[in-house]
Amino acid sequence: MASESIEVVKNEQSIKYIQNITQEVLDKIIDATKPVKLVNDPYAESDVGYLVIAINPCKPIIREVPKGTADSYSTLTDAKEAARQILQSAITEARESLSELRQLGIDNISYIAL
Repeated sequence: MASESIEVVKNEQSIKYIQNITQEVLDKIIDATKPVKLVNDPYAESDVGYLVIAINPCKPIIREVPKGTADSYSTLTDAKEAARQILQSAITEARESLSELRQLGIDNISYIAL
């Protein structure tokens, strides 16, 4: 009985296009926001909000934005927790994908253990 496998074909042009668009969007958001400064009390509300940018869910970025910006958090602690949840969701999705591949009978998967 032959073992089943899956072949993944990489389309360089499509991947590069998506990477370029993603980087353009990220660059524009970063240019329009300020880096987070160290704060004495990350639980305190201040005159800024904190935006979690998750274009790449494996690398969420937290930036300062004007208070009241849509989808921003009022405290740095809340923004950090949102970023942690984004990372946790990405890990969960990766685990589920690996399980689905194994259910298809694909046993020879090389990956980094999550």
